Amino acid sequence: DPFGILEALSLKLDISLTPFFGRWGWFLGPPQRVPLCVALGEPVLCPKIDEPTQDDIDKYHSQLLQSYADLFECHKASYGWANKKLVFV
Repeated sequence: DPFGILEALSLKLDISLTPFFGRWGWFLGPPQRVPLCVALGEPVLCPKIDEPTQDDIDKYHSQLLQSYADLFECHKASYGWANKKLVFV
């Protein structure tokens, strides 16, 4: 919205107005087709702990990050990222 019309209306009506354009530029039209690749890995099972300690949280968080890293290493060539490295920030 280069003219700020949607922003002004959003502020006046106190709601967020977002235009959605689908295929062929139709307003609220059928969604545009986008190729999608999905990679699924082993689930990280976390038991229900009523009052988890920081050690419990760190343990399952590290398991989750390791699962992400293993999944990335296993499938990165399929996505064309064979020379990429996964870095958690």
